Amino acid sequence: IFAAHQDELGLAFVKYNCANQYTCLNEFERALALYQESAQIYETLDMPLAINDVEYSIAWLYFQRGKFQESLRLFDTVRNRARELGDATLDALCDLDLSEVYLQLNAYEDATESAQSAIEKFSALQINYGRVKARIELRHQRRPDRVVHQLRQEAQQWERALERLMRRMRVEDAEYVSLQTVSRPDVAELRQCLAEDEVLVEYYTVKDQVKIFVVSSDGVRVVNDITTVGATAPLLRRLKFYFEKFTLSECYVNAHRDSVQTLTDQSLRLLYDQLVEPIVPLLEGKKILFVPHGVLHYVPFHALHDGRKYLIDRHEISYCPSASVFKLCSEKAQKKSANGPVCRQAGEVLIVGVPDEAAPLILDEAQAIQSLWPEARVLLGDEATLDRLKQQAPAYRLLHLASHGTFRRDNPMFSALKLSDAWLNFYDIFNLNLNADLVTLSACETGMNEVFPGDELFGLMRGFLYAGVPSLIVNLWMVHDRSTAVFMRWLYAGLREGLTKRAALRQAQLGVKQEYQHPYYWAPFIMMGAPV
Repeated sequence: IFAAHQDELGLAFVKYNCANQYTCLNEFERALALYQESAQIYETLDMPLAINDVEYSIAWLYFQRGKFQESLRLFDTVRNRARELGDATLDALCDLDLSEVYLQLNAYEDATESAQSAIEKFSALQINYGRVKARIELRHQRRPDRVVHQLRQEAQQWERALERLMRRMRVEDAEYVSLQTVSRPDVAELRQCLAEDEVLVEYYTVKDQVKIFVVSSDGVRVVNDITTVGATAPLLRRLKFYFEKFTLSECYVNAHRDSVQTLTDQSLRLLYDQLVEPIVPLLEGKKILFVPHGVLHYVPFHALHDGRKYLIDRHEISYCPSASVFKLCSEKAQKKSANGPVCRQAGEVLIVGVPDEAAPLILDEAQAIQSLWPEARVLLGDEATLDRLKQQAPAYRLLHLASHGTFRRDNPMFSALKLSDAWLNFYDIFNLNLNADLVTLSACETGMNEVFPGDELFGLMRGFLYAGVPSLIVNLWMVHDRSTAVFMRWLYAGLREGLTKRAALRQAQLGVKQEYQHPYYWAPFIMMGAPV
């Protein structure tokens, strides 16, 4: 079609994409021919950036075929041309790929040098992205205009560049692989991670059916077809509808509090009957770790109601994205446990807070925690910079971050927490070397009317888990500032007393429930990862 209409640009684009597909099919000769034809068209159109992209793909094709010398020469040529053209992304990618080529050629010093260069360039891409985001915010505060639109387009370009680089990173790291996949660990290894009074409850959806795997130190039980996604999803939508009532005016909430409480508990009871009732005998006297799947990630299991009590009234409860992540986090926690109970010393706590007019109680939250640890390090307001966080965070065993958050449904890896001079996203967190036993994320977003953010929050969680943190406390929805302050006082009092992380969390949830009966107030915070 493009040839018939003499659309040379479209023809070059199609040939390039076809070559990519043939590469995936290991049909290298056909792929190489199409790449070369595409490059020739781009050359006649005088498009040097496009030519360089095509030649980069050819260099990678040579690498896949084991032609390492040809690959080395072409990657080097493409990198030099990328520098001339100002293509920072391709420059960094070539360094990354050259490190792999050098490894194949046993040139270890050159491989290390290229890898380090790629890391430095990757960091520069992050800095540029952060600067653009800061400029957007500043410009928007002054006067929204076409410049803001231009800056947003520039930020999106940096996002695409970062994504492209991360996709190409071949991280031969068990932690990274575990956090990005849902591979199932060996059951025997998983059971070794569980205490005698602990049970892992993993839900799995197959087509429309929901199955449960209940793993304990004694063995594994499988409960098939307990319900369907089709039956659960409407209940979750109804629950979300009731929770969202609390984002309306305080007048409305006070006037309808009792009826909303009743309707919410009814929905939580129906979810309990579907998802928990079939395994109640297996949970008796146990501490529970829930591993949801699919739409069940939206279920606040600890708030499910059996008609008399909430599940949290009977059990300590934590969560994990997958069984493999739980195993990884448990191994990390065991290594750190030699240092003693979490947060028994004041100097081990770092509190980072960025209050503003929209969320002034962030300051109260930070001060309440500091009252329990007077010698804790506190970075508030203008002091809470990205550089200071990077410099100081590795020295602390407990990290508390309280700030505004942006949660990106379109691109979860760019969900971010606001610092005084930058936005902390997955890519920043990914490169931190944290030694913390526990990180607490207390995020609020002005004007947010959604609850249960789901995957847009998981980007931040994966970043912290990869950075070395075995346990995270995060809020699933945005809540009343005053109830959050009460929650934090209970939580950190429990940690100060030497309770396990999961026990301190339960104490805080029950403490808030005494003052604020509705689950919207006491149930948003959950623990992900290792519970002790």
